[in-house]
Amino acid sequence: MAGGTDPVDWAKRYPWVAMGAGAVAGFVATTLLVPSKEEQALKKLAAIERALNPHPRAHQRPEREPDGNGDSSKDYKPEGRGFMSLIAREAIAAVKPAIISLLTAGVTAKAAKPSDDDMEAAAARQDAKQAGGGPE
Repeated sequence: MAGGTDPVDWAKRYPWVAMGAGAVAGFVATTLLVPSKEEQALKKLAAIERALNPHPRAHQRPEREPDGNGDSSKDYKPEGRGFMSLIAREAIAAVKPAIISLLTAGVTAKAAKPSDDDMEAAAARQDAKQAGGGPE
């Protein structure tokens, strides 16, 4: 296994693949190690809440927390975790207008479909027009 893979030799043979792999590894490491702005804000908010509402002393009996005390940071789960969730949200946002347009066109075409009698009358008018001189 010692002589199986030489990353330097591999990078010399395939420089674009090595650069792409490095870029992907960098994005993954950044996504995992750097907290998002939302997570940083939640940590700051938790620190402020701890400073404003210190925990009761050990010998005192803790009071029951009232419902809706404003401390929602414990139960809050952020929507996304960084770069990949941002990419997914942007891709969905880019495709959304096309999907809505397709749905609208389908509904409009189905709603505007003429009846069989209307189609036969239009065909008869067209035949008369082509035959030369029928009423329009």
